[in-house]
Amino acid sequence: MPKAFDLYEKFQIPTNRQEPLSQFEQALLLSLFPPGSQISKATPARAWGFYPIRVRIRSPVGKQIVYLRKDPKRGGVELEAALLPVLAKLGLPVPELLAGPIVDPASADAVPVTVISAVPGESLLDFSWEAKGNDAYIAMQLVMEGVARLHTLTPALQQEAMADKIPVKTLLGELHSIVEQGGAWLDVAEFSKALIWLEKVLPGLEVPLVFSNGDYNPGNFLFSVSTDVSSEGVNHSMGNPGSLAKLPHQLTGFVDFAWACFEDPHIGFAKYWTYDWFPAGLVERYCWLHNVTVQEFAPRLALRTLWTLQRELEPPQVDRQPSWYRDNLLGLLRSAIDQR
Repeated sequence: MPKAFDLYEKFQIPTNRQEPLSQFEQALLLSLFPPGSQISKATPARAWGFYPIRVRIRSPVGKQIVYLRKDPKRGGVELEAALLPVLAKLGLPVPELLAGPIVDPASADAVPVTVISAVPGESLLDFSWEAKGNDAYIAMQLVMEGVARLHTLTPALQQEAMADKIPVKTLLGELHSIVEQGGAWLDVAEFSKALIWLEKVLPGLEVPLVFSNGDYNPGNFLFSVSTDVSSEGVNHSMGNPGSLAKLPHQLTGFVDFAWACFEDPHIGFAKYWTYDWFPAGLVERYCWLHNVTVQEFAPRLALRTLWTLQRELEPPQVDRQPSWYRDNLLGLLRSAIDQR
């Protein structure tokens, strides 16, 4: 597989999921609590990844949970550390930065870590994965509400002193980055054909950029279920696709800002197809609610597909092994081009 150009080349994760913390990280964590505190348990918070690490602390003043953050995105942890206090000031429920960014001097990859607080709520990822019927509708609405809340922060963030630390990504700028990165994919006919097409159409699709966490994965939105909302309220809300006010499920937290940026307001949803995320049907519903036509979304899907292929896979002439993932992405690319 190619080495992704926006990730740390030497990024490493511990080999032991049962004992994931280095001595330096243990000392860093305990320095945040009163003398006599102990780490009672430390485990990866997500089954499909290693970081963040969920750490249970037993201290003289009680039990607490914090998270150790480390991310393969170059500069991602530092960007998140700079953003969290600003986002909190603007009213977004995000973790508190407790320590870092700091590099473990004994680490082989020299990638910084931070310690952040826990935020109330459960991950929307598991709920989205299992959602059917009305639950699928609720999962879609919660993701879209979360994204909309991020977008509304745009004007305020642009006025902040740290705004120049947030990457700016126009559609055409992303396309040019793909071309500049080069590689074997540029010799693939479908890939180069898509580049030529996008060079022509993207300028006409540019719209004002918005703030994004850069990753609309449902796992980055936390929610809880209110016990004081009647089923009548839920049914009423179902009749109003733009309203979540009376749904029993409410967003309680936002996590993971390593990929944060100012970007096109629609392109983030293309990952639901390139990565085959749930809930199914979210892209179609978002486009319908926001009056984004198939012809307008297709170039954005093609752009994100090119980006994913170049970062994560070798072309068929280099890697001749069958790949469902690569075939699916190429199928999405063809479908997008066919919408011209």
